[in-house]
Amino acid sequence: MPSALETAIRRTRRQIDTLEGPVRQEMADLYARAVRSLATDLELVTMQIRNAQESGVDVSPDWLRRQDRYTRLLWQAEREFARFTDDGVRLIESGRVRAIRGGAAEAWELLDAAGIERGFAANVPTYAIENAMSATYSGPVKRSLARYGEEGSQTITDTLLDGMARGRGPRAIIRDIQRALLSPANAARLESLVRTEMMRGFRNGLNEQYASMSHLISGYRWVAAKSIRTCLACLARDGEIQKTPWDQMHVNCRCINSPVPKGTNLPYQTGEEWFAGQSPERQQRMMPSRQAWDAYRDGSVKLKDFVGVHRSRTWGSAIYQRSGRDVLAAVKSIPEVRFIPASTVADARRVASELGLNVQGITPSNMGAANLINQAATQLQARGVSFPYRIALKPGPAGNKAIAQFNPKGKTPVLEVFTDTEFFRDPDGFATLMRETGVMASPDAAGLMRHEMAHGLHYKDRAYNLAQIPLNPEQKAIAMEVSRYAATNRVEFVAETYAGITGGRTFGKPVMDLYEEWRGPKP
Repeated sequence: MPSALETAIRRTRRQIDTLEGPVRQEMADLYARAVRSLATDLELVTMQIRNAQESGVDVSPDWLRRQDRYTRLLWQAEREFARFTDDGVRLIESGRVRAIRGGAAEAWELLDAAGIERGFAANVPTYAIENAMSATYSGPVKRSLARYGEEGSQTITDTLLDGMARGRGPRAIIRDIQRALLSPANAARLESLVRTEMMRGFRNGLNEQYASMSHLISGYRWVAAKSIRTCLACLARDGEIQKTPWDQMHVNCRCINSPVPKGTNLPYQTGEEWFAGQSPERQQRMMPSRQAWDAYRDGSVKLKDFVGVHRSRTWGSAIYQRSGRDVLAAVKSIPEVRFIPASTVADARRVASELGLNVQGITPSNMGAANLINQAATQLQARGVSFPYRIALKPGPAGNKAIAQFNPKGKTPVLEVFTDTEFFRDPDGFATLMRETGVMASPDAAGLMRHEMAHGLHYKDRAYNLAQIPLNPEQKAIAMEVSRYAATNRVEFVAETYAGITGGRTFGKPVMDLYEEWRGPKP
């Protein structure tokens, strides 16, 4: 059965292949322009080579490589043009193109004679072009282009796609756009748009090709360009592997997905390892401040602490590098908490009693859940907070998927923890997945227990509303900084924010204003 990714890719390819009317014509026009431009580029460099030969001047190896590259790009552009229109067949057979091909054959002979390797990397990125074109028809890219007006938007789209088809780099494409617009426009904004959409198109194109080989791939590694210009968030992610392609790259991001073949375990230097091996001077230059570097050097801050995730209703999730001030403030707000998991039921009960907890139902089979509860309570105790209600460990009802729930109904409120749910088979892995996908706010497994305890503390302060009032659109946009679950209703927003703060996260003023308005418990 195909995965969701494969299904989406196949649907996109079918849409492209069955386009009718003006959209299909636009694809044909794009490749027609690419063929004409590449033919001109190839013709010029071929004339340059022949003039040099006739004058007895040495032919530059760079000219030969360019001729080779233009030829390969031209051939593929021709095939793509033919895919969208019968006119492509007639263009391909035109005398001009045949003549240029003849010149290319001569160039290959010269390359071979000079001992210069032919360039086999030249390739029209059809998947990337089609993904980029699809993005310009709807969604945030279309809205970003709209600010340039209808004519300007079309000019930018045409020039971007034409440049991609011709193998031009972002800076060259930006210059082409500015010349076509007869205006410098906003160079920084244009550069961000062009670089981001080119990389997004290339990444999506690669993902489509990887999907066809999914039976050979066990996962996808986040790969960053390890250099002094790379942000700390990308370096921290570098080397991490997940089952599906990563999609949280930020604006201007150069990171890619690298497939991990099944049955392989090749050594890989992660971004964190690379950074640790750099000179102190280089590390300090890459850090946002001297204070942040000092904290990294003494071990109180790690590279992963600089990873932030911004969630936009328009663009989706993307990582960003947290500021030094933000990271240092979070570190200072986390009390030193040492927790040693219990190994026996008697030890778990003793620790719970020392923490002032009333935990019922601890057995050898649910020791993992008991330890998470005690760990969460230890973290809260370090902040001067204790949980006042009974906690019951038990199997969940039939069909249950909830990990736990705070139940304020009945004579006495109770926190019910359902120990047979999937979460308790791999709490750390589950919590990481929920955090990385933006579902939950807490960075650790015990955070899900702190979330449920937050409901109890909220209820204790008489601020817990059983009606679970949903958020309006503006409030939802604010809540997305915390997590997707926080955007469901007020009580979940409060619990998620509390779990995040007690786990070391810091939030902006809009989030904290809502937290105070809805009387969230003091973290």
